[in-house]
Amino acid sequence: MLKHLGYHSSEILIGADASKLDPAGRSENPGQQIFISYSRKDYYFAESLAFHLVKLNIRAWLDVKDLKPGADWENQLDEALDTASCVVLVASGHALHSANVAAEWKRALARGTPVVVALFRGAHLPDELRQAAVVDFQGSFGRGLSELVAQLPTADAPLPAKHAARIRIGPPWPPWVTGMLVPISIPLLGYSALAFWRGDIQSGSMPLAAAVVLWFAVIFFLVWILPWQFLGRRMGMTRLALSLASLAGFYAVPLALTCLWGPSALGSYPAGFQQFFPQHRLLMALLCATPLAGLAILAVVRPEDLVRWCPTGKAWDGYRAARARRTSLEIVDPAAAFRSIKTFQLIFDAADAPAASRLRGELLRAGSQEAAAGATPVLLLSNRTRTAWVNAQADRLKDSVLTIVASAVGLPESLRWLWRREWVDFRDWQVDPGGSAPRLPQVPEAVTRVRLPKPIALIHQLLCAFGALLFMLGSSILPSDQSGADSPSPQYLLSLCCVILGFSYAWPARRLIARRISPANFSRWVGASAVVGIPLGLASLYYYFKMSHSAVRTLAAALALAGDVVLLSRIKPQTTFWIPLATGSDRPDECLKPDRNWRTLLTFFLYMMIWFAVFAQSLDN
Repeated sequence: MLKHLGYHSSEILIGADASKLDPAGRSENPGQQIFISYSRKDYYFAESLAFHLVKLNIRAWLDVKDLKPGADWENQLDEALDTASCVVLVASGHALHSANVAAEWKRALARGTPVVVALFRGAHLPDELRQAAVVDFQGSFGRGLSELVAQLPTADAPLPAKHAARIRIGPPWPPWVTGMLVPISIPLLGYSALAFWRGDIQSGSMPLAAAVVLWFAVIFFLVWILPWQFLGRRMGMTRLALSLASLAGFYAVPLALTCLWGPSALGSYPAGFQQFFPQHRLLMALLCATPLAGLAILAVVRPEDLVRWCPTGKAWDGYRAARARRTSLEIVDPAAAFRSIKTFQLIFDAADAPAASRLRGELLRAGSQEAAAGATPVLLLSNRTRTAWVNAQADRLKDSVLTIVASAVGLPESLRWLWRREWVDFRDWQVDPGGSAPRLPQVPEAVTRVRLPKPIALIHQLLCAFGALLFMLGSSILPSDQSGADSPSPQYLLSLCCVILGFSYAWPARRLIARRISPANFSRWVGASAVVGIPLGLASLYYYFKMSHSAVRTLAAALALAGDVVLLSRIKPQTTFWIPLATGSDRPDECLKPDRNWRTLLTFFLYMMIWFAVFAQSLDN
């Protein structure tokens, strides 16, 4: 059965006689219990710490695995804290400002339980913790883990031995985090420094001093938005990958253009860049390879430092699952949670009736039976669930409830009572995804990130691809000069229609993943793809072929137009469970709305770049 998760902080009990390890570094005499207190902001670090302790054969009690369903979550944690022989406090600014974490270590000190501080981020310790042993995890995690194990109490030494604080040499970040600064920062700073010192800054009509100030202001902004955001733990893995890809693309595109068509292919770039780039082509290649190396580290090497550093909810699950496979943790997926329910009573807000119907079918297929009384309450939550409605169910659900999270949701403070109950992350709507990778439970803060079922993700891609293709077709056939014409030409009008219609497809794509579109409106947009989009697209391809004489590109675009519409029509019936009903009271500010996401904009922009590469060069050449 899936286990409880807390709201602000979580605890892991780790029992071990840490002084007695076999030659492989594993505990020979597990016995003592160690209570780890941490902020939810530092969840991945605490999870990784638990995984490594399990690898050392140190008996670990992890809340997402071992809290008993149906029991009172808070009482279980209080009992675990009171029976612990030591408390390990993962110290960071978030943890030391958390009232829950403060209550835990203060309760431990009041009971005479020793506290060991695991310093994850630089933080000012309160006076009550000045006498506690401190283990520095700001640098190497392996070294910090060894020191922590040495500090844990044993049967012979019930209190942790105090050691002199180690003098840390180097930056206060893990090694791989420090190393990742190179592919993020060097491409920005390298080009800026070379362009400035070689006099390649073009001031135009503004004074040179103003141009220099503006240049450095832009560079400062880029450095803040990338390296400083990364060091501040505000950048998830997806954003990090996109940033590295963008930095590589800044150099890769002109490199490819000059290699294929020579320096004249840079005609659309600023004059200073056209002069600068060919003179330093080798250096530009090195600056391009640097972020590509960072991407390879992120995707292939997959260092654990990065997942521990990542904000909660924004790490790739593959990183976490790879660590779980190396431990003896028992991971339970939604299929097992559904099979554990003998009888259920489904509770949902009115707008989620289609999703509830699909969930009911999944529970029945798992062997559960629906009953009106005496059954396990199963609460379906989504971004269309009204906060007031959920709180109105508090008395009804206060004893026990299994919460199913069906889409990305927001977490208002008023729902703190709910996140102490048993819940299942069902955002991708896969009961049993298969594969060898275990499905790790998510903390509640993680479900604010958008994760889509496969048919919804595919339709979102198709809508963005179709719109981007129309947009770029219209842009490609736009006549270069209409100033002398008495009236707009048919080609100009067609181009304008394609641009407007293509960009408008971002609207249904965004509304679809946000579940803010009605079934009728969604059907209209899919129908418009065939009735309006294809004729306009084919007419634009006619003009494009006349201008480019490229049969291969024209045929590829025509097949893409037809293929998008065919796939949209075939997959559309699979979306009925996802699109909510219109209830008349679904204001976003009243629902469990997650934070704003930029998936549609980024996807649309990516497809625009792909079709730009297809169309633009054929017209230029």
